[in-house]
This record gives sequence, C-alpha cells and structure tokens, in this order.
Amino acid sequence: MKECIECKGIIDSIDSNKVYVRVVFSSACSDCHKKCWVSSSSKEDIIEISKKGNGNYNVNETVNVIMKESLGIKAVLLVYFIPFIIILFFLIIFVSITKNEGLSGLISILTLVLYYIVLYAKRDKLKKAFEFKIGKI
Repeated sequence: MKECIECKGIIDSIDSNKVYVRVVFSSACSDCHKKCWVSSSSKEDIIEISKKGNGNYNVNETVNVIMKESLGIKAVLLVYFIPFIIILFFLIIFVSITKNEGLSGLISILTLVLYYIVLYAKRDKLKKAFEFKIGKI
C-alpha cells in the first residue's frame, strides 16, 4: 500500500467482528523508528482491528497491521502538538492576567486535563477515524 505504515504482529484473539493483534516494537526495526503509530511507552501493544471482508485468520498467526501514514501524523498532532499549544497558550494568558505563575501553571494543567477528557469522550469517533487494517504476510 502506498504511504502506509506497516508493522508485523501476532493475532492474540479473535471474536465475532474484531481481531486483536499483539504488536511488539523493536528498536532495531527500521519501520518501528516511526513507532508504527503513536504507541504507549511500552514496547508491546494490542491493536483492535475490525474484521472486514472474508479474511480467515487464526490465533497466533503472524499478520501485517497497516495504517495510513497521514493518520499517524494526525495522531501525533492530537496527542502531543495540540496539548503543547493549549498549555502554552493558557499559561501565557493566565500569567498576563493574574501575574501569579503558580496559579497560572495550575490552571493551564487543568485546561489540559479538560482537553484529554474531551478526547476520551470522543474515543468512539476517534476509533473510527484511526482505523487499522490487517493483511496476511
């Protein structure tokens, strides 16, 4: 696939309409220097993938997990860049209003907490937007 990020994974479990793939990130893997997608700090993740088409998969089968590269960039923006801008913006605004750096820092962090609460509330919509695909090797 063009402009896609692919990582190898092993199918952990399968239910009626989802496939759960365990992806292990290796620092020696050149694809994983991109971290394949925004991942947690752990070296291993389980990715939930919708079962579409007539793909016949088995538990412990090695597969490719595929995501569009543009979605990886969007994820980085949502998780790292936008929160940085929010905290910086509110810190500057509240320091200029209150002249109290401690209070301004606390309020800025609270606005960041609100941002992540909104992201959590929209997790189902985001899950649809960040759709992974699975392919046989």
